[in-house]
Amino acid sequence: MMYVRIIVVVAIFNIALMRAILVPMIALAIVAAAIAAVFDRVVPRAPHKPSTNVLPINPLRLGTAFIFAVLLIVISVLSKWVQAHAGAHGVLALAAVVGVTDIDPFVVSLAQGSAATIGIAISAIAIVIAASSNNLLKAVYTLAFTRRRAAVVPASALGALCALGLVVAWIMAR
Repeated sequence: MMYVRIIVVVAIFNIALMRAILVPMIALAIVAAAIAAVFDRVVPRAPHKPSTNVLPINPLRLGTAFIFAVLLIVISVLSKWVQAHAGAHGVLALAAVVGVTDIDPFVVSLAQGSAATIGIAISAIAIVIAASSNNLLKAVYTLAFTRRRAAVVPASALGALCALGLVVAWIMAR
């Protein structure tokens, strides 16, 4: 769903940038959905006992919105600084680093204004790199927090999506 969410977020702020990421993101979403479908059919499910003691957390809480706003400001300022001092290559490197955090503020920052400065093509590549880097982070989380042998399979799938995303970014850059 991350790929579809990124398309929607970018479309809200910048239609031209959304058009540039549409095909790569849909392709990655299809591959991710295919991997999920295969795992759903092949990997046996463990019995799940829902816990009645855990209350769901509201994602629209003020604290969550504040953290997002702070991240958006920090990443926007950092993106502008990197653009000014390191150019397009710096933004692509920043995309890889930002991917190990919440990528939405970075994507919004690119869609709101950075694309006009560094160009639609570089912004689109940066978004794909950030999404790929984020998949790598998810793979690490999967291995680190589950500590089960079964975690290797989904972590490997996330690693493969990361690698595929980087290949897509490389193709976009050509």
